[in-house]
Amino acid sequence: MRYTENDIPSMPITAFLDALGEKPVKAFQNMKLYYALYRDDTEPMFVIDEKTNRWYDHATDESGDLRKLAELTARGDHRKDILP
Repeated sequence: MRYTENDIPSMPITAFLDALGEKPVKAFQNMKLYYALYRDDTEPMFVIDEKTNRWYDHATDESGDLRKLAELTARGDHRKDILP
């Protein structure tokens, strides 16, 4: 299936994370707890609210939608496997 920019707001963040191979550490009600994709954490502090389809990072106090998460992830600042 092909997606357009208009489809992004309705795509579940959890599906995006699953496609990247990320699995939740814990789940409760409509919340899922992950390790942040863009940082090496010792504790999972990244929460997805499936009801609102938004994320919140307790370590940085940042939050957003799928578009913002994709930008953070794709930027590459956090990636150790990318050579400068």
